This record gives sequence, structure tokens and C-alpha cells, in this order.
Amino acid sequence: MVFYPISQKPSHGFELVLRTAADPNGIAAEVHSVLKQINNRLPILEQQTLNDQIEHSLEQQKMITSLCSIFGLLALLLASIGIYGTLAYSVAGRTAEIGTRMAIGARKSHVISLVLRDLVFVLLAGLLLGLPFAFGATRWLESFLFGVRPLDPLAFSASVLLICAIALFAGYLPARRAANIEPMRALRHE
Repeated sequence: MVFYPISQKPSHGFELVLRTAADPNGIAAEVHSVLKQINNRLPILEQQTLNDQIEHSLEQQKMITSLCSIFGLLALLLASIGIYGTLAYSVAGRTAEIGTRMAIGARKSHVISLVLRDLVFVLLAGLLLGLPFAFGATRWLESFLFGVRPLDPLAFSASVLLICAIALFAGYLPARRAANIEPMRALRHE
């Protein structure tokens, strides 16, 4: 913000800023009466505390932050739905294989680990491809970050752990369904 002398940029209004140790709302009537004594025709349109002015000046940034958070959560939801759908499709395509494994004695825990192992490989590949892009994007996003370093290890670790947890949760449902396949029904599937 640039402050100009009133002679360079005249204004039809002005702002009076007071500093007080007392409650600002409590002395408003007293300030009004002093201003009326100075100039009776002086209109007093608005009074605000400094905290109110700061809140008002940050409304747009708060709205943008809220929208980014909503879009981030929406992206996380879409990613988890995509992981679930991909893994469910993969399990459906491997029904005969899973049924054969169960028919020759595979335990449910083995089938779940088999399905989740595929998910872990895809998850690791996504992290290996995505993390360099995330590190590269920090330069562009640096001007938007307040109070957080661009390469904050806590933020990156929390993001990776959140994505891994959501992916494992989304992948557990098809894995559990695969473990509950009846071997004879699965063998007749094809």
C-alpha cells in the first residue's frame, strides 16, 4: 500500500486513527462529541476497530483459501474414487485367478495382500512421478504461502501419508471383496 500526501492526491474524505488503551467501542461516543465540537457539519460515516479493518482486508484471501481447500478435498475424493474403481476393475478381471488360488488353498489374508501389493506398486509409481512435480511447483507457489516454507518436510510428509492412507482404504474394499470370492463360483465365472 502506498501512502500519498493529501496535497498530491486530495480526497473528499479522511480517516481518523486513534490509539487507546481503553475499549475502542467504549470511547466512540466521546470521540464523536469531540469531532462535533471541532466541526458540527462533519459527517461520521463509519467507525471500526483495527481488528475489524484487518478482518475486512483479508476477506478475499480467506475466501480463496477456503475455495482452494474445497477443491483440494474434491481432488482427494476423486482420486480415492479413481483408485477404488481401478482396483475394483482389476479384481473383477482377476476373478478366475483369485478363485483358482483360493481353490488350491490360499488364505483370505494372502488374497488381500496380493491385491494390495498391486495397489502399493501403483501408489509408489505415482509418488515417484508426482513428488518431483510437487517439488518443482513450490517455486511457483512460494508467493502464496504464509508461515510455511515452500519445501516444508512436515507438509510434504503429511500429504504423502494422507494420500497413502486414503489409497490403502480405497483399495482395501476391493481386496476384501476378492478375499470373499467363493472358489467354485469364481471358476465358473469364465
